[in-house]
Amino acid sequence: MNDLNEVLKLDLNKISIYEINEEKLIELKNCDYYIKNNFYFWLANKINIFEDKNNFNEVAYAHYLMSYYIFIVLTPLCYEELAFNHIKKALKYHSSIKYKEWILIFSTLPNNYLKQYDAIKIAEEVINEDPTSTLANTILQMF
Repeated sequence: MNDLNEVLKLDLNKISIYEINEEKLIELKNCDYYIKNNFYFWLANKINIFEDKNNFNEVAYAHYLMSYYIFIVLTPLCYEELAFNHIKKALKYHSSIKYKEWILIFSTLPNNYLKQYDAIKIAEEVINEDPTSTLANTILQMF
């Protein structure tokens, strides 16, 4: 755990989940398998803890982080499907623009985890809140 704390420059035993962001996750990209897996299991455990306590905003954010982490950093077998399932769970708990933008990535993959109709609908929701969203505008142009 100390190695993981050193890489992230955080004390995972004391921080809020919101202190972990995409940049922190990227710092794990070049770490060894042991450190990457330790973070995965730490985050999986946090999801369970937040669910048990009905901390739904934290559950949503942790699922978002897990989706991002699996898709960008860890990339195990079936990583696209695993990451997609985590972002869907995040959106069940909280309908954040950030999460909606992230799920749009999955409409650009060959397996089309997100159906065209759903991608357009979500992209329009994102544009309503953030007209400058490059990803949402691109999705609307694609479809």
